[in-house]
This record gives sequence, C-alpha cells and structure tokens, in this order.
Amino acid sequence: MLVRELRLEEAQYLIEGAQILGTGGGGDPVLALKRVKETYSQGKSFQIQEITEFSPTDMICIIGMVGGGVSSQDMKYIENLPTTSDNVMIEAVNLLEDHLETEFTGFVSTEMGPGNIVVPLWVGSLLNRVTVDGDMCGGRSKPMISISTSNVVGISITPLSIASIYGDRIVLKEAISDKRAEDICRMISRLAKGSIGVARCPMSALDCQKGVKGKTISLAIQLGRKISEAANNNVDPLPVIENTLNAQLIFTGGVENFSRNETGGFTWGTIVLKSKAHTLKIWYQNEYLLSWLDEKQYVTCPDSLLVVDRKTGKGLTPWKDDFPKEREVAVFMKSSVPIWKTKKGIEIFGPQVFQSGWIYRSFTFNDE
Repeated sequence: MLVRELRLEEAQYLIEGAQILGTGGGGDPVLALKRVKETYSQGKSFQIQEITEFSPTDMICIIGMVGGGVSSQDMKYIENLPTTSDNVMIEAVNLLEDHLETEFTGFVSTEMGPGNIVVPLWVGSLLNRVTVDGDMCGGRSKPMISISTSNVVGISITPLSIASIYGDRIVLKEAISDKRAEDICRMISRLAKGSIGVARCPMSALDCQKGVKGKTISLAIQLGRKISEAANNNVDPLPVIENTLNAQLIFTGGVENFSRNETGGFTWGTIVLKSKAHTLKIWYQNEYLLSWLDEKQYVTCPDSLLVVDRKTGKGLTPWKDDFPKEREVAVFMKSSVPIWKTKKGIEIFGPQVFQSGWIYRSFTFNDE
C-alpha cells in the first residue's frame, strides 16, 4: 500500500483549505487544530492513501461527528448529566467493529470540512489505521448523513454505531431508509449537547470506490498552502481560490444582515450581502445551500457556495461570529461532482430537499 504521511504543516494547511471547501459547515476548525497539534506533539502523524491502493476486500467505514444547534428545551434534558468520555468517535468505531467482529483497514470522511475531515485522520493515528484521500460528499459538506454519495450508489448506511459524551452506546442494525437513520441520529444528537460520533456504511474498498470523491484531502492541503503563500506575499487570494478550485467568483460585497437559529439539531439562518448594484441572500442549514440574487433564485445545492473573507481568503462559517455588519466577503460557486447531477443525486441533494416548491435550475442529468 502506498501510504503518504502528512507533515505537520500539511495537516495545518488541510484545515485552512477544508474551511473554504466545507461550505460553512463540516465541524469546528479550533478543535481540528487542537487534534492536529496533540497528534504531532506525541510523535504520531496523519496518514492517507488513495482508494485504488487499498485491496478490494479491505473493510472501510465512514466516520464523522453528527449534530448541530440545540434549543434551550433540548438542553434541559441533559442538565446535571455527567459526561463519561470525550473520545466518542473512537468508541463508535470500536462499537461497530465489535458488532461486526471485524477490524477496519481504514476510514473515509463523511464530508469535507475542517472538523470532519480531520476526524478519520485523528482516529487513524490513534488506532494505527490509514485514511482514504477523499470523502463521501464530493468535496464539500452537507447537513445530513443521508446526503451522501454512499446513498446515491446504494451502499447500506447500516449497521451504524453511535456514541455520545454521556455514555450512550447504540448500534442501529437496520433502518428503512438513509433518511430514517439520519433522523434517529439527529434526535440522539439533540440529547447529547448537539454532537455524537457516528460510524456507518461498513463496506469493501471496492464498493467505496463507487461513491468516494478521491484526492480531496490533497486538494484541501494544496488550497490551504496557496492561501497561506498569498497572505505571506500580499497577493489577492480570490484569483488563487478561483484557479485552484476551478471555481467561479459570483459576488463580492458587505454583510448587511445575519441571522442564526439553533434548533432541531441544526444551525439555521440567512446571510444578506450587498454590493453597490446587487443583493445576495444565502440560506443555510449547517451549510450554505440556497441563494437568491436580487430576489431571484440563484446558485443552489448540490453546487457549492464558498464564502470567504474578501481580504484574506479565509473560509467563513455561520456557526461562529464571522458575519459582523459590513464585513467584506466574497462568494464563489463550485460545480458539484457528476454523481450529484444524476437523477438519484438530485433527489437526495437537490434544493427541493430544503425548500418546498423551489423551482430549481434545469440540470443535465449524468445518468447513462
């Protein structure tokens, strides 16, 4: 197996790049950086490998943290409840392995984002496993585990395992659909302070090839490096992002309004941006998903909306206080991978999933 060991600086670049590619979600970059520093300070490292370098029969599973905003009502359920562990992702993996009576050769990320792209690398470093250079969301993040390329190609989401900081350990053997499994995980996350570890979709490396978007870790590292170099050389970061990602700059302007509501296991809201001539409104549910330009429907999922600081190129997230009034930002559109433009892909990750009655752009389906 051709395993590549990431240098510390590459792991740090990865977070910077993933923060842009993650469409506003995909986990906490602060926690991700903490895990990077802890890993490398202990003499360990992150290791990646292309999916084609695995043996076809090697067992792989998707791992990542699941959750989002929780209401004050949800928080009442866990008042004074003692925590038992903060290594819930490790425990979710162990639980699924015990259930299957097998050991995974490697892990693959549920999505591209600063937190969840580091999760399999961090877990891999602790368990001496390797991580696939890729992810199961096509190089972006998404708000639900049912929105996964594994779902498009028919890889079973179950059995899956769940672990929370309150000692909950659950194996979901079967579910009637990926959406049902998502709803179950989301409800449990609401009873666990908005975050649980989930290991799912146990599969062979051969099956993983059907859905994985390869080399996205390498791409995020490259992007993070180029953004850092642009900052060091006082170079405009926007053309760097555009060229590195083959993305299109669609808007620059200042923040006019920002709203956030944390409920139902998600973080929801809108961002209104204004330039001299136009207004862009973005709606998010954990991630940036829908947009309107001058009140007309505009870029939508499954294509990516990438929102960055105009001067630094740093990826911005609605989970933090990244949108103070008048902050200058830039918005890019990055076309989705072909699998999302199939009929099945649009059913799973089209705009109609998030807004009833949305009349979306005509997609040319890639089904053969």
